Amino acid sequence: MENLNEVSLSEGLVPEGVIAHAKVRLTRGGHITDLYTDGWATKSKSSEAVFLVCDFVILDGEYKDCMIKTNIGLFSEKSDFYRDMGLRTRRRIIDSAYNLDEKVEDSRRNIENYGVLDGLVCVIKSKVKIEQYNGVDRSKNDVIVLTPRDEEYK
Repeated sequence: MENLNEVSLSEGLVPEGVIAHAKVRLTRGGHITDLYTDGWATKSKSSEAVFLVCDFVILDGEYKDCMIKTNIGLFSEKSDFYRDMGLRTRRRIIDSAYNLDEKVEDSRRNIENYGVLDGLVCVIKSKVKIEQYNGVDRSKNDVIVLTPRDEEYK
């Protein structure tokens, strides 16, 4: 017999606004081209979009060991917005992990492959957003990567 009385019906979301240290974990997508040579990129099954599959594993506080999954944009055929958001997110991960001042040039921002992001520890702030899946609204976690310029960075 299976007792379902103890099973939570919540979706296990980290609440909006939680600030924590998180480890970046990339999943290899295996999409290799002249532009994406290191195997980290993933190509969408439904469009021409290319992205990094990323988990942020929370390392401290009440939500320690919780994981927030997100994609970091590399390319979209629709516009440069997706790519530009991805560029900013990758820059914020590096600035956060190495406590870099945004106004100072640093060689750690010159990345030769996306694997340098894998394993970095940065400061994040959780977000909850609503997305549609098969016509149904569902809540999903996302993150804002905080950098030394952000008040909440610690």
